[in-house]
Amino acid sequence: MSFRAGDFFGAITFAGTRFEAGEVRFDRPNAWVGVTFDWDGQPGGKPASVKPDEWPPAPVEPPPAPSR
Repeated sequence: MSFRAGDFFGAITFAGTRFEAGEVRFDRPNAWVGVTFDWDGQPGGKPASVKPDEWPPAPVEPPPAPSR
């Protein structure tokens, strides 16, 4: 399953999700803001089948700085 290049912006939660597919990819999202997982704050808690290995995934472009 691939969420590659997805737009994850807002209150998006994968809490309680069972990642049982062979591999689930979140590579190079267009946006990655407000996304939560069960393993947040637990080093080594991310299932090995969830990619990329370096977590959280880096968006293609960083979000814009807040205006003042």
